[in-house]
Amino acid sequence: MGAPDASAQFVGPEATGSRILHGGNMGNMTAQVSSEMHNAVTEELISARRLWTAVLLNAVEDWRNGTLRARREAQTFLFDNDEDFAMVCNNAGSDFGDFRVRLLKIGRRVEERVPLSLCFAT
Repeated sequence: MGAPDASAQFVGPEATGSRILHGGNMGNMTAQVSSEMHNAVTEELISARRLWTAVLLNAVEDWRNGTLRARREAQTFLFDNDEDFAMVCNNAGSDFGDFRVRLLKIGRRVEERVPLSLCFAT
């Protein structure tokens, strides 16, 4: 029994349940795996960005059209909670400072307290 022949073929992939690479297929396989990984990462990033954009949209809608309580809670998030708001904006692909400036162009901040004169009917 001598040394194995270098040109011998391996058992086919259907028999082993895996792919066997021959010759120049290695470069194609690497490119395909790289492309598939890139597509998966891109899809995950797009999904995450859509999720965080929905969080921002929900907060803006609450701030503009919600109940007084929802408006105040949304305002606290949008204008007073720098760390969380910056994180959400960053994940949504927006600059939080610019986003706040634009918010103030489309709406007004809710007053924290109702003036005392409005509490009593005359």
